[in-house]
Amino acid sequence: MVKVILLIFCLCPTVLFAGLSKKHFPVDHKMRKRVNFWEKVYSQINSDEGFLHDEHNLGIIYETVSVRGLSRRNRRRKVKARKRRWKKIILSIIKGKPVKVNEDLLFKLQRLPKKKLRKMARRIRYQGGMSNRYLQGLAESYKYLEQIKKSFREKGHPEQLAYLPHVESSFNYQAYSKVGAAGIWQFMRSTGRLYKLKRNYLIDERRDPVKSTKAAVRLLGDNYRRFKTWPLALTAYNYGPKAMDRAVRKMKTKNISKIVENYNGRRFRFASKNFYATFVAASEISENPKKFFKKIRRKKLKPFTVLKLPNRMPIKKISRLTKIGLRELQSYNLALRPAVFRRNLALPRNFQLKIPEVSITRKKKLMASIGTYRAPKRVKRKPKPKLRHGFLERMAKINRPILKWLKSLDFSGEEKQFAVHLPLDVVKSYDLDLKRVKNNLYRVSIEPEETLGHYADWSLVPVRKILKYNRKIRSKSIRLGGSIIIPLDIKNIKRFKRKRREYHLSIQEDFFNNYKIDGIKKYHVKRGDTLDRIKYRMDVPIWLLRYYQKDDILRVGDMLEVPKIVSVSES
Repeated sequence: MVKVILLIFCLCPTVLFAGLSKKHFPVDHKMRKRVNFWEKVYSQINSDEGFLHDEHNLGIIYETVSVRGLSRRNRRRKVKARKRRWKKIILSIIKGKPVKVNEDLLFKLQRLPKKKLRKMARRIRYQGGMSNRYLQGLAESYKYLEQIKKSFREKGHPEQLAYLPHVESSFNYQAYSKVGAAGIWQFMRSTGRLYKLKRNYLIDERRDPVKSTKAAVRLLGDNYRRFKTWPLALTAYNYGPKAMDRAVRKMKTKNISKIVENYNGRRFRFASKNFYATFVAASEISENPKKFFKKIRRKKLKPFTVLKLPNRMPIKKISRLTKIGLRELQSYNLALRPAVFRRNLALPRNFQLKIPEVSITRKKKLMASIGTYRAPKRVKRKPKPKLRHGFLERMAKINRPILKWLKSLDFSGEEKQFAVHLPLDVVKSYDLDLKRVKNNLYRVSIEPEETLGHYADWSLVPVRKILKYNRKIRSKSIRLGGSIIIPLDIKNIKRFKRKRREYHLSIQEDFFNNYKIDGIKKYHVKRGDTLDRIKYRMDVPIWLLRYYQKDDILRVGDMLEVPKIVSVSES
């Protein structure tokens, strides 16, 4: 069923919800239109509905479209059909033809200039509802909300900033975006690294609500010191501080409403323009949830006990000795990557493992039980057999029992990677070889998502020493597709290769745990396009976009293949 409605919000003076500080979070009449729109998205329509609205003037909502029970493809078809209908209606109004729509809407549209109406006909947008998702996030937020508020208060920041995860992740502690942002604060890998969030093949502290909150407090604090205003600090959290600086310089103002309404930066699109409005809407709902929802659940954080592991130990062994299921251990230790539990990886010595709360006596018994475990000594193995490229994939089509036996063997290279079960073998397309230049110096091809900091960690060589051998790199930025010289001791070569490979595998494992490829779409290269710009426009990670291209050189008019990405939960 489709309901044709009109929601046109009147012009009004600056309005603020009682719970928000006017000083910190100002909202004028133009911003209020946006805030009201997002409050309706968050509280009035669920994921089986959506608004067709004007992309620029969020005060105009053409209709509410129901997509209940439809497949993803049929949803797209229905939305496209409704957009075409409204485009025809607007064009008919321009020509003065009679149309059957709400009288108030007709009156409003007929008063607008024809030039503006033509633009509106091209910018009809669909926004899916989020009330069910928001309500779930609201319940989850109470687990850590007071801790998060306290972290902001301790630094002298407004405690309402604690509501930002509603916008970023709906307080989904397992949230992972297409481009690699993780956790409730949706830290990108590079930003997490900048704010000292540990990430390796076992651990990703971006997923830890407490540690990532401390990093978010520092990041927002840095943004505020830079811009001296919370609306800009918040928008910079999404858009980036350097890009926000450019917007302020170009517009010659720090007024968020003026920037949102008038700035047309290349990447300053719908999400960034509405980031501050979504935050205010989420804050107003969270400050007074009973005004928006009838029933509200408040989940509590389960109490826990911390065990300090005396030895390196596989996770399944820990599960057996403590008699705690893997799923429960995973729910208490959010920073551990899913691969730890899926592949029975060993946690390092002194790791602080959280378990359901137990008495002191029980804790001592568990520690004694864990303390009896000794990791088996590594036996020197015979040289590993090498198989031809693609052998296991071909065998999979012929004989599954033989395949199972072959995969149980400890093959090197491609065969060992095949056991990870990635839908695409992207890592194999990388040039991960080290090319010896001279004694203890090796040339490395720069692959996606790699930074100088990564090379320093993997090689155990400080960044300043790496830069010493790379005079052409004037800043600490490196170029994808280029190369760099790394000083490496022979004893660290194996470590460098292993850490580098694990890093890329972890990126792709995390992605395919949450998303899948659902076909290919075409993209025409325009003047000024780069892979980085196309990545933002198409919402595809750079490593995946690059995998589908023949080379890194783009030419105007080229037709690129871009993968269609869908959430595993949607499929």
